[in-house]
Amino acid sequence: MSNELYLIISIVMLAGFIQGLSGFGSAIIAIPLLTFFLDIKTTVALVTMLGIIIGLINTRELIQHSQYRRLAPLLASSLCGIPVGVIFITSVQEDAVLLILSILLVSYSLYTMRGLKIGFFSHPSFAYIAGFFSGWLGATLSISGPPVILYTTAQNWTAKEKKSVLASYFLLVSILTAIGFYISGMLNDEVMILFGYSVIPLIAGTYLGILAFNKITGTYQNIIINIFVLGLGITLLVKLALRS
Repeated sequence: MSNELYLIISIVMLAGFIQGLSGFGSAIIAIPLLTFFLDIKTTVALVTMLGIIIGLINTRELIQHSQYRRLAPLLASSLCGIPVGVIFITSVQEDAVLLILSILLVSYSLYTMRGLKIGFFSHPSFAYIAGFFSGWLGATLSISGPPVILYTTAQNWTAKEKKSVLASYFLLVSILTAIGFYISGMLNDEVMILFGYSVIPLIAGTYLGILAFNKITGTYQNIIINIFVLGLGITLLVKLALRS
């Protein structure tokens, strides 16, 4: 294998570790790092396929806490957002997509670190808004998490219920997005070969993260992840500035 492939596999394993440690964030870590080695379309398609594996792992562990009624509005509105995202990524220049990604990473990390609370996020109608933008972001950047996480964290649900809704939602959105990518021709031979190399490192990283979960407190987990995500967002902005 080439050195570049080793680096890609290492990034996937790191993303799996973050996912196992925090319960989310694999795409937020993987997408910006992989774009240093792959074009944005290949990156998004690969991470979407890997998201199905992560979703199967998480859903299997939380199946007894399934919350289908709470999942329904998120999933229904995401069905409208996913086609828009597929059209967007197949027709817009790479730098435009990377700019959206970098702004999203910086904004989301700053929002989380400041601990801001916005009341509208807990309103039932926000589920439809979150679902649409989550579907759009999932198909455009394979980062469907932020809108739905904003919604679920604002709800008065138990931790298991929140994790169950997120796990089930991300699995279904990843599957639907992958179908859209297949129809549009984005799931090409390069993506599937990289997917084959990445599955075992992803699973290994995820379970290592789960083992580390009990050794690092939740506060330190969030601080480490948010600083890392902020750094990635700033790095991408600098990269784009140097291109122009």
